[in-house]
Amino acid sequence: MRRSRGPGRHGGGRPSRPMPRGFLSQPSAPVDEAFRRWIATHPCVVEGCENVSVCCHFRNKRMWGDVGNCWPGCHDHHHEQHQHGIKTFQAKYQLDLDLVSAVYGEAWIQRLADNPPF
Repeated sequence: MRRSRGPGRHGGGRPSRPMPRGFLSQPSAPVDEAFRRWIATHPCVVEGCENVSVCCHFRNKRMWGDVGNCWPGCHDHHHEQHQHGIKTFQAKYQLDLDLVSAVYGEAWIQRLADNPPF
Protein backbone atom coordinates (compact mmCIF):
# COMPACT_ATOMS: atom_id res chain seq x y z
CA MET A 1 0.00 0.00 0.00
CA ARG A 2 1.38 3.37 -1.02
CA ARG A 3 1.57 6.04 1.63
CA SER A 4 0.62 9.66 0.90
CA ARG A 5 3.52 12.06 1.22
CA GLY A 6 1.49 15.25 1.45
CA PRO A 7 1.03 18.18 -0.91
CA GLY A 8 3.25 19.00 -3.85
CA ARG A 9 3.71 17.93 -7.42
CA HIS A 10 5.61 14.74 -6.68
CA GLY A 11 4.03 13.98 -3.33
CA GLY A 12 6.77 15.66 -1.28
CA GLY A 13 5.99 17.67 1.80
CA ARG A 14 6.65 21.03 0.12
CA PRO A 15 5.20 22.87 -2.88
CA SER A 16 6.69 22.04 -6.29
CA ARG A 17 7.63 25.70 -6.85
CA PRO A 18 8.97 27.80 -3.99
CA MET A 19 7.10 31.00 -3.27
CA PRO A 20 9.11 34.23 -3.48
CA ARG A 21 10.56 35.21 -0.13
CA GLY A 22 7.99 37.20 1.84
CA PHE A 23 5.25 36.75 -0.78
CA LEU A 24 2.55 35.65 1.66
CA SER A 25 3.55 38.27 4.22
CA GLN A 26 2.92 41.11 1.74
CA PRO A 27 -0.42 42.90 2.00
CA SER A 28 -2.93 41.95 -0.68
CA ALA A 29 -4.02 44.48 -3.28
CA PRO A 30 -7.42 46.02 -2.58
CA VAL A 31 -10.54 44.10 -3.59
CA ASP A 32 -13.30 46.10 -5.28
CA GLU A 33 -16.49 44.02 -5.16
CA ALA A 34 -18.52 46.72 -6.95
CA PHE A 35 -16.04 46.68 -9.84
CA ARG A 36 -16.16 42.88 -10.00
CA ARG A 37 -19.97 42.93 -10.17
CA TRP A 38 -19.84 45.64 -12.86
CA ILE A 39 -17.37 43.65 -14.99
CA ALA A 40 -19.67 40.62 -14.80
CA THR A 41 -22.53 42.68 -16.33
CA HIS A 42 -20.65 42.92 -19.64
CA PRO A 43 -20.67 40.24 -22.35
CA CYS A 44 -17.87 37.70 -22.62
CA VAL A 45 -14.97 39.20 -24.61
CA VAL A 46 -14.84 36.16 -26.91
CA GLU A 47 -16.69 37.10 -30.07
CA GLY A 48 -19.95 35.24 -30.55
CA CYS A 49 -20.13 33.94 -26.98
CA GLU A 50 -23.49 34.61 -25.33
CA ASN A 51 -22.88 32.94 -21.96
CA VAL A 52 -23.18 34.88 -18.70
CA SER A 53 -19.91 36.57 -17.73
CA VAL A 54 -17.85 36.44 -14.57
CA CYS A 55 -15.01 38.72 -13.50
CA CYS A 56 -11.71 37.24 -14.74
CA HIS A 57 -8.30 38.51 -13.64
CA PHE A 58 -5.52 39.08 -16.17
CA ARG A 59 -2.67 39.09 -13.66
CA ASN A 60 -2.30 37.75 -10.13
CA LYS A 61 -5.14 39.39 -8.20
CA ARG A 62 -3.23 39.29 -4.90
CA MET A 63 -0.51 41.52 -6.32
CA TRP A 64 -2.40 43.56 -8.94
CA GLY A 65 -5.87 43.95 -7.45
CA ASP A 66 -9.02 44.40 -9.50
CA VAL A 67 -9.33 47.74 -11.34
CA GLY A 68 -7.37 47.60 -14.60
CA ASN A 69 -6.71 43.89 -14.14
CA CYS A 70 -10.07 42.30 -15.02
CA TRP A 71 -11.97 41.29 -18.13
CA PRO A 72 -15.47 39.87 -18.58
CA GLY A 73 -15.50 36.25 -19.64
CA CYS A 74 -17.91 33.38 -19.32
CA HIS A 75 -17.06 30.49 -17.02
CA ASP A 76 -16.06 28.26 -19.97
CA HIS A 77 -13.64 30.78 -21.50
CA HIS A 78 -12.22 31.69 -18.09
CA HIS A 79 -11.56 28.00 -17.46
CA GLU A 80 -10.00 27.62 -20.92
CA GLN A 81 -7.72 30.58 -20.26
CA HIS A 82 -6.45 28.87 -17.09
CA GLN A 83 -6.14 25.46 -18.76
CA HIS A 84 -4.12 26.60 -21.78
CA GLY A 85 -2.40 29.72 -20.50
CA ILE A 86 -2.95 33.39 -21.16
CA LYS A 87 -0.73 33.61 -24.27
CA THR A 88 -2.34 30.64 -26.01
CA PHE A 89 -5.82 31.88 -25.12
CA GLN A 90 -5.12 35.38 -26.44
CA ALA A 91 -3.62 34.04 -29.67
CA LYS A 92 -6.55 31.68 -30.28
CA TYR A 93 -9.17 34.43 -29.91
CA GLN A 94 -6.99 37.32 -31.15
CA LEU A 95 -7.35 39.22 -27.88
CA ASP A 96 -5.08 41.57 -25.97
CA LEU A 97 -6.41 41.03 -22.44
CA ASP A 98 -3.93 43.51 -20.98
CA LEU A 99 -5.47 46.22 -23.18
CA VAL A 100 -9.04 44.96 -22.60
CA SER A 101 -8.47 45.01 -18.82
CA ALA A 102 -6.98 48.52 -19.00
CA VAL A 103 -9.95 49.81 -21.03
CA TYR A 104 -12.45 48.40 -18.51
CA GLY A 105 -10.39 49.85 -15.66
CA GLU A 106 -10.40 53.31 -17.26
CA ALA A 107 -14.15 53.08 -17.93
CA TRP A 108 -14.73 52.21 -14.27
CA ILE A 109 -12.62 55.13 -13.05
CA GLN A 110 -14.49 57.47 -15.40
CA ARG A 111 -17.83 56.05 -14.23
CA LEU A 112 -16.91 56.79 -10.62
CA ALA A 113 -15.76 60.30 -11.55
CA ASP A 114 -19.07 60.97 -13.32
CA ASN A 115 -21.19 59.43 -10.52
CA PRO A 116 -19.41 59.78 -7.16
CA PRO A 117 -20.69 57.23 -4.60
CA PHE A 118 -21.26 59.90 -1.92
